[in-house]
Amino acid sequence: MRKAFFASVVLILLSLMFISCESTKHVVPPTVNANTFTFIRELGGESVGAVAHRQLDPWTVRGQGRNMLKAHQGNGVKPWDLNIDPGTDSVVLMQNDGTNERVIANQAGKFYSVQLAPKAKKGVFAAESSGYEQVFVIGLTDLDNVVITQLTTDSENHGYPQLSNDGKQVVFMKYVDVGDGYVVQTAIMSVSGGAETVISTPTMWTYAPAFTPDGKIIFTNDYTGQIHMMNADGSGMTTITASEGVYWDYHPSVSPDGLTVSFTRSGEGYDIYTQHLDGTNLKQLTTDGMSWDSLYVNNKIVFCSHRDEASGNEMYSMNLDGTSQTRLTNNSVNEYFWYFD
Repeated sequence: MRKAFFASVVLILLSLMFISCESTKHVVPPTVNANTFTFIRELGGESVGAVAHRQLDPWTVRGQGRNMLKAHQGNGVKPWDLNIDPGTDSVVLMQNDGTNERVIANQAGKFYSVQLAPKAKKGVFAAESSGYEQVFVIGLTDLDNVVITQLTTDSENHGYPQLSNDGKQVVFMKYVDVGDGYVVQTAIMSVSGGAETVISTPTMWTYAPAFTPDGKIIFTNDYTGQIHMMNADGSGMTTITASEGVYWDYHPSVSPDGLTVSFTRSGEGYDIYTQHLDGTNLKQLTTDGMSWDSLYVNNKIVFCSHRDEASGNEMYSMNLDGTSQTRLTNNSVNEYFWYFD
């Protein structure tokens, strides 16, 4: 009798443990992995057409960049809480199949670009601070306790920050005053703060720089529209795409194996292309003329598209060969990796 009683108690306890596990196993917060990417969701009420044009017109971007003003920002690495201008944009995490959407900065400010280094569990974005663009780093080891730190604080505008794979360095566009105007150069710095190092020359406007998996820098030459690659100290520059005088190639992203670059080519419209870094095997992946800003996210290419004109800019994914193009978001607002205001 006593043995039967104890056996019943054990069964009840095991049942309660099973029920407890079942009720809690679905609330474990998602973590950042190789399939995770991040983007900006705009909730500011601007028309989708205006944002699409603002994103894509390189000549407008150049004019705006050259006329940007300066403001005193102070020095040093500063915490997030005092330095973001108010706004209605959100920074969103998502898997490359559209699942596990998670807002990590909800309607917190005016964001201009965002990028993630999943291996390092860090992100980086450009946001408006006292009226000018500055670079911020997001620590994503614990998604319930996101840590955001301001990196750049000097008297120039900074845009399009991109992290190295190990999350130790960030490269970005820096608007440098050359006396009679501005040039956009490529600068690099540690995510721990410290000095910014300009690695490009004033004779070349560099646009949308990003790290390759082996630590080089790939970018667009804003004067020719060609994509180039250079070492992290600015040396050893090579030309990747042969578009000079015909197209404008921008927003390059290098595949995880370091062999292929995806990019947007503007001609009659805007479409996603891939090409080997040695200049061979050029392929057009989209044909709608309304797709841009591609990004390798593990075994997928994620990109923005305005192909459904009734909606805003939405996020899409596709296989590396361009097949299985799938819409990941479905909102009446604009979503993007970056834009200039």
